[in-house]
Amino acid sequence: SREDWHSEGLSVVVVGASGDLAKKKTYPSLLALFASGLLPPGVSVWGYARSGKTDEEFRDGLRPYLLKSTGKSGRSSRGGGGSKLVDEFLLRCRYRRGKSYGDVPSYVSLVEEMRRREDERDGRAAGGGVKHNRLFYLAVPPDVFGDVAGAVRETAMERELVGGGGGEGSGSGDPADDASGHGGTQTKGGGWVRLVVEKPFGRDLPTCLSLSSVLSRHFSESHLYRIDHYLGKEMVQNLWTFRFGNDWAGHLWHGGAIRSVTVEWKEDFGTEGRGGYFDRYGIVRDVIQNHLLQVLTLLAMEPPALGASGGKDGEEEGHDAAERVRDAKVAVLKSIPPVTPSDVILGQYEGYADDPTIQDKETACPTYAAVRLHVNTPRWEGVPFLLVAGKALEEERAASGYDSVLPPAPSPPPPPLQPGESISLSTQIKSPGFGARPVSTSLNLDYASSPDLRNAGDGGDDSPMAGPRHQSSPDAYTRLLLDVLRGNRAPFVRDDELAESWKIFTPLLHAIENGRDDAEGEGTGTGGGGGARRPFAYEMNSAGPAEGVDFVRRVAGGEEGATAAATI
Repeated sequence: SREDWHSEGLSVVVVGASGDLAKKKTYPSLLALFASGLLPPGVSVWGYARSGKTDEEFRDGLRPYLLKSTGKSGRSSRGGGGSKLVDEFLLRCRYRRGKSYGDVPSYVSLVEEMRRREDERDGRAAGGGVKHNRLFYLAVPPDVFGDVAGAVRETAMERELVGGGGGEGSGSGDPADDASGHGGTQTKGGGWVRLVVEKPFGRDLPTCLSLSSVLSRHFSESHLYRIDHYLGKEMVQNLWTFRFGNDWAGHLWHGGAIRSVTVEWKEDFGTEGRGGYFDRYGIVRDVIQNHLLQVLTLLAMEPPALGASGGKDGEEEGHDAAERVRDAKVAVLKSIPPVTPSDVILGQYEGYADDPTIQDKETACPTYAAVRLHVNTPRWEGVPFLLVAGKALEEERAASGYDSVLPPAPSPPPPPLQPGESISLSTQIKSPGFGARPVSTSLNLDYASSPDLRNAGDGGDDSPMAGPRHQSSPDAYTRLLLDVLRGNRAPFVRDDELAESWKIFTPLLHAIENGRDDAEGEGTGTGGGGGARRPFAYEMNSAGPAEGVDFVRRVAGGEEGATAAATI
């Protein structure tokens, strides 16, 4: 069944284990699963990086991050918390060094140790012959993905069934590599091998296709789990249930009832020492092209096609259902034309270039963007979709919402995806008292204060996720790591989905960086001089550039012909 992995062996290898991502996200998420009893009893966690450390030195460096993370959850199904829980988890963590991320001899040594421990578990298990699964988490830069994938392919596979695959569009047509479609290369006993890769998945369409090609030389699409943590957030995952689990929502979810759709992401702080990294990507690549566009696909997609089970078991049917979800998201992306400069306002907060890690003090890197997209499907004809993101704004907030054409009263701000997850519906009621004047109010459902949600279980009776310890909302990375273990590919980005998203934004990004306005001379910023176009300036902890605020107001309000150029 889909949950057999929980009674099988598991080895997790965190490549790049000494980096910030591994220490702040990957290992704390593994700890959270361990604390909730959601990892197999004999799990082993191996760290791999280039730094010279012993197991104890590695554990000592990791311990403060794990202790900090336990302060957020505070609970464990293992009868302990805090330092006791962390120490128990760290006993399962080991560290091995390599000369490089693709150092094959070092991987050979690592895999030999993994295999010995797998054999030891076989000896302890009743009847022996336990399946052993291997998960490789690539917490490394994209330019070494190929080196890691090649080394893993060469050293960590016991048996290969089917190879090939990859390339643009291979995800939707990739043949099942084993009976369940969950991986063509296997470990001893027929276990699976899966790779988790982190964004950025390229800088534009050509680099995205190049990266996909590198990975596909070693693994077919069914092995790869491209993680976008936004798809693991509670409210983002709830968009699916909210849309397709409520009949009334379907009757209102179309252009005849909705004037505009807005997805926004705000941080109330700047780059704070990460400017050197951020300056290479900018807000469009860092947030809009991936996180917010993923939310848009869930808001705009059609109901996935229904499939007949045809005698398939639950695991096969789950795989097919996940692919139908991803097919529906790809269909949305294919319906969106490439963005032009007249659909965008860019901004940069004052003092951004003062970050000591930014070398180019004349940088035109945007820290704010408001982008208008159109989804050219019958459901959404003529409805603008606004993606708005910015750093150093007036609040920290991520939200999605729509402006209805039905009551004339203005809609409330979009309900938050984070923090303080909630669902809010604006409605008209009679004013209190003797009068009959209609007034606008909101029907709110707050996750934190709703007893119905606090007491709702998760998982079926036969699921390792059943029981009261899994009622709280998990961290996005924790949820997605569990999805990898369960073989649920629906919340991960497929190769053709990734390519289609870059097709939408690559022309805009190239035009901005080359100082061109490829839309009838209309601009996205203040212009002037050669090189990259200057974004509009805005004060820290404000609502963003005035030009962007006005553009969003007019587009969301459905004003005909609203363009970015009109604000210059």
